Amino acid sequence: MDLVNEFTINGHKALVYDNAMPPELVEKWLGIKDDLEFRSVKMPTKMGYKDANNYTDQSKTQFGVHPISLKKKFFKHYNFLAPGLTKFDKRASIDHYARSFVNRYVTGNQIQPHMDLNHIDDDCYYCVCLMYVQDNVTDPEDSGFYMGYGDYITYVPNVFNRVIMFDARIVHWPDVPSNTFERLTLYMGYTTQDNEYSLQRDVHALAKDNIPGTTYRMTDVLDRHQT
Repeated sequence: MDLVNEFTINGHKALVYDNAMPPELVEKWLGIKDDLEFRSVKMPTKMGYKDANNYTDQSKTQFGVHPISLKKKFFKHYNFLAPGLTKFDKRASIDHYARSFVNRYVTGNQIQPHMDLNHIDDDCYYCVCLMYVQDNVTDPEDSGFYMGYGDYITYVPNVFNRVIMFDARIVHWPDVPSNTFERLTLYMGYTTQDNEYSLQRDVHALAKDNIPGTTYRMTDVLDRHQT
């Protein structure tokens, strides 16, 4: 992985790496990505975060998700992330895996700015790893990623195989494409804060149409040929 940028956003750390996946994993990913099934997401009406003393209304949220079970998918181990995790926090490790899924955004989809976690204990960390995994990007400035709030907002353009590693307390939201581009991002979470990951948890969640490790529910299967 090649470190291309470092940020401090509202007091929290963020790193940007290019060439995240090694070539052999890129090849495997490109061989399966077009066959993944995505389903609509139903989220809690409101998501709150104490740091900003605010709540965001998620009642109109619309996007697609493909949940990842490490037992079934080729992403069984995200070893390639290890150097970046260590730079993010010397305590961080791929052994602290919590959850993973692929998000799909097309024109008309939306989600409000939000945090993934509103509190992290001093002796813990939560690193969100968000990787751009669509290879046919035509306009990097039309499908990127926003982080921060107020006067401190950072934008990271969409570059295939680029991973953004950031503190889960950073407010963030996607730049939804304005054209027919299918924006795909792979989410990977690592934490020592109340980490309840287990294969059994994932199995039980999927059986109930829940996305493992989240409060999101899956509904209709999406037609990926429609944008």
